[in-house]
Amino acid sequence: MKTKPLLLECRIPLPRQLRFYLYSVTQHASERQVDTFKIQLTSGNPVNGESGKRFTFDRTGGIRPILIGYHADLRVFILWDAELHDAQGGFAFSSSCQAPPDLIYSAVTHGLAIAERPLKRLARTEEMLASRPERLIEAIEKRIALSNKSLLDGVV
Repeated sequence: MKTKPLLLECRIPLPRQLRFYLYSVTQHASERQVDTFKIQLTSGNPVNGESGKRFTFDRTGGIRPILIGYHADLRVFILWDAELHDAQGGFAFSSSCQAPPDLIYSAVTHGLAIAERPLKRLARTEEMLASRPERLIEAIEKRIALSNKSLLDGVV
């Protein structure tokens, strides 16, 4: 896929349309936190039209963004909270979203896993999900519910 986001028409139990920001998940030995999995945010809408500053995910037409990464070798999807990552002025180009190894390996073993990770910029905790492909619909449903909770808690 050369462009982001990917707009998909969905069926129940998901909303009619979702806008996916899909990235390859990497793992580097040079990370500050050993064995951490991550994606680099390299697309979005410029805040206030200022290209190169800060970005937000596209919500045009009331379509929810889903921030997701895929690790091909482990066959695991990771879903972060798009609402939190572009809150309070958006995210910087090439910001990373990280996930702890325990989350990933638990999803490999059990099919679906949830973990928390602090977001220093917001002084908040994010709930992330990881899922095998066969449980991805369930993971997306849970991601939407957790993101709705973030919105209701007044984070954004």
